[in-house]
Amino acid sequence: MVAALIASIVTRRGGTLMLPAYSLIGGMADTLASGRAFDARATVCTLGAIPEAFRRHPGVLRSCHPTHSFAALGPRAHWLLDGHHLATSSFGEGTPLARLRQTDSRLLGLGSDIGHVTYYHCLEDIEPFPFEVYAPGVHAVACTDMDGIPHTLHLRGHAPGGLARRRIDHPENGVLRDRFTAALEQQAGLSWHQIGAARCWLVDGQAMYRTIKDLLNRGITIYAS
Repeated sequence: MVAALIASIVTRRGGTLMLPAYSLIGGMADTLASGRAFDARATVCTLGAIPEAFRRHPGVLRSCHPTHSFAALGPRAHWLLDGHHLATSSFGEGTPLARLRQTDSRLLGLGSDIGHVTYYHCLEDIEPFPFEVYAPGVHAVACTDMDGIPHTLHLRGHAPGGLARRRIDHPENGVLRDRFTAALEQQAGLSWHQIGAARCWLVDGQAMYRTIKDLLNRGITIYAS
């Protein structure tokens, strides 16, 4: 799968491929509070075989973030990832996800619905958001970037508990997922495709951001409406 993605996006089209390379122990707040150090060169991605295989692929770069790092390969890899550790938030301006809004990007979901999409969290760090989604307290985390340079990041983690149970990725929130799916299909051109046995989706990154921002302005968030 990794070889196919690289061949299609990087080799044939001259594009840049970016995958999440998250290294979570439970939730975001749990990971930050654990005191575990992060090394962009060695810390294993906990999302599964495909992101981990991509992280280990020759030439792939990785951003410096203890829970939500990203890995990328291609002409714009350095620009997408550089400075993640300097951003004032995990998903706001200057982060890999936020920079997608400045590019002709596409988001691809392999064998998943649109519940588990971290791109949603950009709204919480960029736009005025109606409520607090982060747990109290700031955690200091020792991190090392791809060049072996140490950094100390001061970060907040998403609140666990009741708020997480209301979120779009919770198993019981199918109605909310259906609402977001319909909006993205109608307003952002979200399309569905079959790859082997997996049902996959594809959407324009800028159009997706405009759509979820429009939903936010109407009082509809990934934490229900």
